[in-house]
Amino acid sequence: MKGWLSDPTVKDEALKALRVLALKVPVDVPDVAPGSLLTPLNFLPHRINNHRSEACAVADFNGDGKLDIAAGPFLYLAPDWKPIQIREVSTTVNDEGKGYADDFCNLVVDVNQDGRPDIIRPNAWFEAPKDLRKGAWIEHPITLGGKDGNKEIVTGKRFMAHNGGDPDEFGKQCIFYYRFTPGPNPVFRKHVISYDEGIGAGLNTVAVDMDGDGDLDLVTTGKWGGPILFENRMTEPVSAEARREGLRPLASAAAPAAQTFGDNLALASRVSRPTV
Repeated sequence: MKGWLSDPTVKDEALKALRVLALKVPVDVPDVAPGSLLTPLNFLPHRINNHRSEACAVADFNGDGKLDIAAGPFLYLAPDWKPIQIREVSTTVNDEGKGYADDFCNLVVDVNQDGRPDIIRPNAWFEAPKDLRKGAWIEHPITLGGKDGNKEIVTGKRFMAHNGGDPDEFGKQCIFYYRFTPGPNPVFRKHVISYDEGIGAGLNTVAVDMDGDGDLDLVTTGKWGGPILFENRMTEPVSAEARREGLRPLASAAAPAAQTFGDNLALASRVSRPTV
């Protein structure tokens, strides 16, 4: 067996056949990483830039039918991927990757309904110009108040982010949702899901109808100890006592699995899920 696998050509053909098989049934052949199994999918990496940033977004920004990339202060238009600076991002990140970049969770939305994709981040939104290669992107603060929105953004504060390396690591934990009304004068309206209850979010909050009643519930977890399911009661009042009971610590934590992966692991699924 080892003899014929020593031939690179034969080995490549054998692995190709196994990958085709693995698309339909599990193939328990060890892969390069400890504990990993042969993947049926191959990904060819393409480096777009060397800039150090913490958030990215993908959209057809210039309307040519090709998906482009925005990351940090730059926009990369397909297919040449040349960096175009579209904004300033406050950062202290050095060549070792140490430091802090004030830019997280970039969402692409046509905020002012002018037909061009804009970029939302937690404390501002950036208005796309007509000429993406030369025009200036205008930074707008997220304005609170106004009419009801037709989309929602869920965000929150992480507890001990980067092991306490971020500002206000011991600040009050919270989860908010923003009702969003697009238009020439877009409006964001801030609402509390949880505030100063020891529950935070920030990286992986999932919106899905957990109880099948037609509305979106929320699931989150973090270093503070979870997960927590927020059942959407719509306009039905929830008393302070009911909230305290729902958040009451369990008598004993469930036994962990043999291997754990932290608080930011999401399972990709082909099941269609509503998003906010």
